[in-house]
Amino acid sequence: MDDPAAARAKLARLEGEARKLAKGLLDARTAISEQRAKLDELIRSRPPPIHRLPTELLLSILSIEIHRYRGPRRKQELASVSCQWRDIILHTPSLWSTINVTWLNRSSIKIHLKRSREAPLTIVIDGGSPRWMPAPKLIALLDIVMSCAHRWYTLEAVGRGDASGYYPDGFMMFIFDKFKHLELPSLCRVRIGTDEDIYPLFSLAHTPALQHLDLGKFTPLSGLSAIPVLQTLRLAAHRGLGHPLFPNLIPTQKLTTLVLFGDVTQWLLQPNSIHFPVLRSLAVEVLGAEEFMKAIVSPNLEYLTYSSNSPSDAFGGVGSKFGKVRHISFSDVTPRCCSDYREYGGAMAFCEALPGIRHAELTGKDIPLFFQSAPGLSSTRRPADQWNHLESLVILNPSSNFPNSFTGLVDWLVDRRRLGFSQLRMKLVHTRHDPEAIPCNLYILQYYHDLKEYCSLEMEGFPLTQTMNIWLGENLPLMQSFPCFPRKFMRDIDTVFAEGDVCCGNDGASSEWNSRT
Repeated sequence: MDDPAAARAKLARLEGEARKLAKGLLDARTAISEQRAKLDELIRSRPPPIHRLPTELLLSILSIEIHRYRGPRRKQELASVSCQWRDIILHTPSLWSTINVTWLNRSSIKIHLKRSREAPLTIVIDGGSPRWMPAPKLIALLDIVMSCAHRWYTLEAVGRGDASGYYPDGFMMFIFDKFKHLELPSLCRVRIGTDEDIYPLFSLAHTPALQHLDLGKFTPLSGLSAIPVLQTLRLAAHRGLGHPLFPNLIPTQKLTTLVLFGDVTQWLLQPNSIHFPVLRSLAVEVLGAEEFMKAIVSPNLEYLTYSSNSPSDAFGGVGSKFGKVRHISFSDVTPRCCSDYREYGGAMAFCEALPGIRHAELTGKDIPLFFQSAPGLSSTRRPADQWNHLESLVILNPSSNFPNSFTGLVDWLVDRRRLGFSQLRMKLVHTRHDPEAIPCNLYILQYYHDLKEYCSLEMEGFPLTQTMNIWLGENLPLMQSFPCFPRKFMRDIDTVFAEGDVCCGNDGASSEWNSRT
């Protein structure tokens, strides 16, 4: 490369290649700019994702949002978003089939009736509406919806008794007196809620299709037994209800779900006198359920919610009539002493009467009742030992006595493993939000790894942090938050503070552990 001519030739060649590369780079950048502009234009011209949803999916979203509100305003707001939304809302009868009479005016009710076409109607009469009106005005609105009584599918009537100035005899009394002769051939669901003691109901003989009835305070209605196809019933019993009426009131032959709450201590029922041939779900949330539980015969019962006083009298000696129950939710509503042998006997009778349980839900205060042996005896037999088919266990609001019953629960889990049972799924659920319950729950969190060793454990609703208040003097607080670590780590922290390895910046500083969400 000592020849200058050759060197110049190579330089010229390299410069030419550089010019070509520079031109190629410039062309590439131009192409990139053009392509980016084209892409931006495509993005701008393409409908947003919400408008690319299938109409059926968009309709479901709009329906959920519209039915969250009682008045028509939300529907109007959504219809103003776009032409597509407006067309869907205006031309979908189901979005206009819910008519809240006390939240709409005459014009709105007529529009709903027109645009709902022949869709089944849900009629809502809300006694809590802020639009209280004189009786003649409400009658005019009711007359409009009553003109389409043949389309009523659901009726919800809620009264709160705070309109005595407008309705001296009671809001619900006024409403159902208006409906007492109304023919409702398509009515399938009725829900009534009121704080009025007694109210009349339109004749149930005029509702041949009624399948689901949710009553507020129980009223002895002779027509209740005349409903031929009733499948679900929710009602409240109150003191003073004449017990001879009860067996004759409930249409038992096709009833699949029954929810009973209130007070039935005055009922005098004969054992095995009430037959529910197809009942699958029963919720008994009452005081004095003993007579009722012994009176019913339900060979197909699978779901049982029992929230009452001690089960000793209700389930003792009932035999195998609850043998098909698979799901149980239990809560003892009466104060008791966990060391009481009678309560232990009640829990044992309860579990023996329900040997096929697969899924159980208990409250924290009832844990000792089921997972500890008889008080004062050497026997290790525990009530929960009867549940040989148990697959999952939910413990609601483990209370302050949970650490004391922790050993019994763990021992029971250890025995299950030793006997070869499948691993249990357990969930601890915290639903309370009062600050006083949180320190206890943080203490329970320390047992997480111990429980998890013997079951598949899930925890729901527990706080994830705790707060440590460090006082640096009389008027110098310092606050820090730490994650809720396992017990071993918390012991390490306690050790560090005990050994004085943490300097608080002031002699004689003290630490106060407060648990907060």
